[in-house]
Amino acid sequence: MQKSDLNEIKKSIGKVIIDKKKQLQITNEEICTAVNIKVNTLNKIEQGMFSPGIDLLLLIFEILEINLKIDLELIN
Repeated sequence: MQKSDLNEIKKSIGKVIIDKKKQLQITNEEICTAVNIKVNTLNKIEQGMFSPGIDLLLLIFEILEINLKIDLELIN
């Protein structure tokens, strides 16, 4: 996987968060209070400029009622 692929994934995750916030009418402040991060951090995640750890990402997804499916295929 190339760096450009990772950047696109981060931007896609950010867009999902933004869209779901609008749909549920949840503010950045509500999310940030619930997961104990600063609004600036959430903004960076939404813009694809910051990669949150899986724990933080899962917390944000839980608040936004986003289901995450991970399909792992190990190739030796």
